[in-house]
Amino acid sequence: MEVQKRQTAYKFWLKDIMEAESFVNENGALMFKVKGKDVIRVNVLASAIHKYVSESGNYVFVTLDDGSAQTRLKVWNEDTGVLANVEIGDLLLVVGKIGINNNEIFIRPEAVKKIENPDWELVRKLELTKEYGKPEGEKKLVEDEPVVEEVVVSNEPSINLREKVISLIEVSGPDGVNEEELIEKLGEKEDDVTKVVEELLMEGEIYQPKKGFLKLIG
Repeated sequence: MEVQKRQTAYKFWLKDIMEAESFVNENGALMFKVKGKDVIRVNVLASAIHKYVSESGNYVFVTLDDGSAQTRLKVWNEDTGVLANVEIGDLLLVVGKIGINNNEIFIRPEAVKKIENPDWELVRKLELTKEYGKPEGEKKLVEDEPVVEEVVVSNEPSINLREKVISLIEVSGPDGVNEEELIEKLGEKEDDVTKVVEELLMEGEIYQPKKGFLKLIG
């Protein structure tokens, strides 16, 4: 069986991400064409300029700006903790998946780290300029109250559940972990676990060494 490579978190200007075109690949995974690359995950360095928390606390977004464009980080339900300590003005290193909703491209963060040394922002800009050139103009967002979005996407499996699935598969034996045992160990809703497994298979994060078993790539 041919094993796919694990999806790379590519570095881009935010403007390039916002201008990406979405498509579904042959495995059924949602991907984005950015600077000629087929992308699911990105690695960005930018400043937090706006933060919104819904009344219920189940939906949070942070607007990032890297001088080329503005992009929102969006999280729901138990994933909101990843943005809990973010404050306006923070310089953030973010690794996450590109998403799209209501024709707006956003990033669903998997990991967020505050960068204390501002020199890293200059290093990243030099790196991106060398590879892609300087961006022209700046693509800005309008900060509206996102009431509808909390309802539309709140039933998505959490990033936290994805990490639990990956962690259990990672410590499995040489043959991988049995999918039924995985569901039993997690103690989560079977439909949610199945959806996460399907996403990870489509994204090339995991594969099936044999029927009914799952193994982490790499």
